[in-house]
Amino acid sequence: MSKAWSEQNNALLPQDFSANQETYSARNTNGTGPYKLDSREVDIRTVYSENEEWWNKEQKIGNVTKIDYTPIKQNATRTAALLSGEIDFVLDPPAQDLQRIAQQAKIVEGNEYRTIYIGLDQHSPELKYSTVKGKNPFADPRVREALYVAIDIEAIKKAVMRGSSSPTGTMIAPQVHGWTEALSKRVPYDVERAKTLLSEAGYEPNELSFTLDCPNNRYINDEAICQAVLGMWARAGVKATLNAMPRATYFPKVQSYDTSAYMFGWGYPPLTLCIHCKA
Repeated sequence: MSKAWSEQNNALLPQDFSANQETYSARNTNGTGPYKLDSREVDIRTVYSENEEWWNKEQKIGNVTKIDYTPIKQNATRTAALLSGEIDFVLDPPAQDLQRIAQQAKIVEGNEYRTIYIGLDQHSPELKYSTVKGKNPFADPRVREALYVAIDIEAIKKAVMRGSSSPTGTMIAPQVHGWTEALSKRVPYDVERAKTLLSEAGYEPNELSFTLDCPNNRYINDEAICQAVLGMWARAGVKATLNAMPRATYFPKVQSYDTSAYMFGWGYPPLTLCIHCKA
């Protein structure tokens, strides 16, 4: 952001979101893009209009002069609004509606930079939310590998994501520098190996028990994915329970380390470094 603008509006430091702080930059714009902010009503409507003074206007693509962004929380309502012509564009449509949408609208697909993963508390001497006491099961690499190979990622792709996911073994997306095909290959799904690993780690069937925290309104099919994972772990002899909650409750809980296992998303946008570049 402009240093002068930031100094003028006391917005030099990042906003402390966890403390519910609001700086001037949270509700005011500073930029030179193709659109400018006309109005914003949180969770209701945000309106943008074309910036007639945009420095790159001659290169603008398309004929959009106004953007009316309206959050529609319910999947079915959002899909119905698109198909009826009430709205022109939907971001992240429900995977289960894609076939129906494709009959009337154009769908643009591609993998995200964000990777959705299951995180495990490997640091605590004893897990907060587990029946195993006196030790941390996740500190044992055999347990972590067992939980990994017990997940049938292709089944999740087919049944939960309706084919709209890209299974991976790395945190880095293919479009990011440093990605390699070798690193992205997952260890094969093998429920029998998972059982063997858990036995070697000293756990009888259903003896390993813990809670998996999961958001239910943050990522696409987040709770459904967690439910599927729990079912797969159960086949390997892991007794995990699901604790699903809205994002407003979920993120403060996980970010304060009040969790034993959790779903999270992590993205790394590509960085382009240009030395002596020509415009």
